[in-house]
Amino acid sequence: MEKSFGAYLRQLRLAAGMSLNDLSAAARYDKGHLSRIESGSRPPTADLARACDAALDAGGALIARLPAATRRRPPAPTPPPATTEPAGDTWSLTLWPDGAGYMSARRYGHPAATDEPAVIGWPPMRQAGEPEATSIATVFSAVTDLGRRHSPALVLPQVITLLQTTRGLAAATRGTDQARLLHLAARLAEYAGWMSQETGDGRAARWWTRACSDLAREIGDDNLVAYTNVRRALLSLYDDDPLTTIAAAGSLRGRHGVTTRVRWLAAMREAQGHALAGDRDGCRRTLDEARTLHDRIGDDEPVRPLGTTSTLDVTAAVEGWCLHDLGHHAEAAGHLATALHSTTNQIAGAVPAERTPVRFAVRRVLALTAAGDVETGCALMAGLLPDVLRLDSATVRHDLGDLARMLTRWQHLEPVRALRPRLAAALTRPDAAAAG
Repeated sequence: MEKSFGAYLRQLRLAAGMSLNDLSAAARYDKGHLSRIESGSRPPTADLARACDAALDAGGALIARLPAATRRRPPAPTPPPATTEPAGDTWSLTLWPDGAGYMSARRYGHPAATDEPAVIGWPPMRQAGEPEATSIATVFSAVTDLGRRHSPALVLPQVITLLQTTRGLAAATRGTDQARLLHLAARLAEYAGWMSQETGDGRAARWWTRACSDLAREIGDDNLVAYTNVRRALLSLYDDDPLTTIAAAGSLRGRHGVTTRVRWLAAMREAQGHALAGDRDGCRRTLDEARTLHDRIGDDEPVRPLGTTSTLDVTAAVEGWCLHDLGHHAEAAGHLATALHSTTNQIAGAVPAERTPVRFAVRRVLALTAAGDVETGCALMAGLLPDVLRLDSATVRHDLGDLARMLTRWQHLEPVRALRPRLAAALTRPDAAAAG
């Protein structure tokens, strides 16, 4: 496959009338390295294929020549699990669908510790009404506000417990109050899936997304059922699986009972899938569709909107994201800078930065670095690291891994040498990267 890719690269380069020097300057890869790729003595990478595809205006044809395994990024390293039991109280929690449950608490490393755990239980929930549903919605809003600015590990236990409590209340309630509680439970399950994805646990994210879909079907919320396909598309995108991303997002076309906002979110996911596959035309077509849909979002939306509620221009930011995956790195960085303009002060530390702007800000760093503006990229990344560490996002680490690999091409530069140890710490031990 490497030889086939290299021969095709050479064919496209000659057809474009470019020398190796020309391609080296346009793609920002060493001439000798490109020569070894063309001869088949070195395997291509996804980054190189995207850069050369853009430089040769190949429209994704070169990206499509990559072996499937090469298109997938290596997973970012995750911290190893603890090998010893920590001192202090350890709780095991069991929650039943009717709201009943019990907690088994055991104390380790304490002089008064015994082998017998303390067991604390509580009965099933009683019938609830509008006041209880309103109170749960208020707690949910507070938890999601934490999730926008802090580690998913901080909010995920609260979301799961609140979800199970809500299910218990719904089991004891009837009528419209039950429907409202089940809808809250479905939204909590969807949010648990997102936070699970942010911890790096794709399997748990898919489990919670299925739970959301099942609860939404139970109450006949077709819009929320449809939105779970948007979530599945995003999970597939981070698995570097463009075909599944496109299929999941594209399945909402012509589907009844789907709001304009959900169609807008689906169009953006589909565009990202096309970009990952190297399909420039498909990406542009679905981005245009996303812009049109965004302009039509109106009063048919629920009180609590689905998907991101960030104040930045998400459609423009997604376009920048796509341009980077298509190999147009300088253009991508410009789009992302424009989209992030309204949140610059926030990301600079005026207030705790939110998850969505930071994710796109890191993607901007990646695009700048790929475009050869390494010093600016390193300076921005150094400023972003405190927010990156606090958010502790596996999806952000997805791009950090790409950045770390990319910087090996410029490891002779002082800004790169200064950043790389902190970047490596952020990828392996998030609490250690703040040092230095």
